Amino acid sequence: MPDTAPPPPEAAPRLDGATVARAATSLALSIVASVGLGVVIGVLAFVIERACGLLDAEGWLDTAMWALLPIYAIVAAIGLGIAGSIYGTQRAAIHLLVDSGVLQRLVQRVAAKVAARTDTRAAVDELAREDADLAGKPLTRKVKALGYRIVAGLGASATALSQPDQAAQLNEIGRDRIGEMGLGVILLSLGTVALCLAAAPIALALL
Repeated sequence: MPDTAPPPPEAAPRLDGATVARAATSLALSIVASVGLGVVIGVLAFVIERACGLLDAEGWLDTAMWALLPIYAIVAAIGLGIAGSIYGTQRAAIHLLVDSGVLQRLVQRVAAKVAARTDTRAAVDELAREDADLAGKPLTRKVKALGYRIVAGLGASATALSQPDQAAQLNEIGRDRIGEMGLGVILLSLGTVALCLAAAPIALALL
């Protein structure tokens, strides 16, 4: 009968410099790209609204409409910048937690605790306390804390996912869970940008 016991507990996982550098680069590129895209979208929105006559007014008010151009660009840059920073943080978390193998090692440590007659939630809490007591970099502690949240959400299935042949499935679950975090903020930011860009034409139509 094959041995299906979980692997022995490992030392608390750590992050190497190359992984942290990739995560930081991913975050920075996401922020820069989203801010730049926001400026472009803001300018295009103004040009399109102006060309379609949605920002036409009479007298001095028509000239004042040009003041909306930088406002559109700034509002869109801020909104998309927030959304891009959340997305970039998600990508960085995937690099730090999933691609680095940290999540797999955390699951293996939890599975070893469960094998010693400790339920999943208790195992997660115990290991999280142990790691919090260890001297380590704040980034490493935050990444492991996020990993333990995901493992706690997996519940009893974490033990099965601790096996090496289940690494791909665990990584996919980890990416999905990280992708769900901050989704509401992204949607709220994009919705706010759309509302702001539509506010002036709606206000002029009501005058």
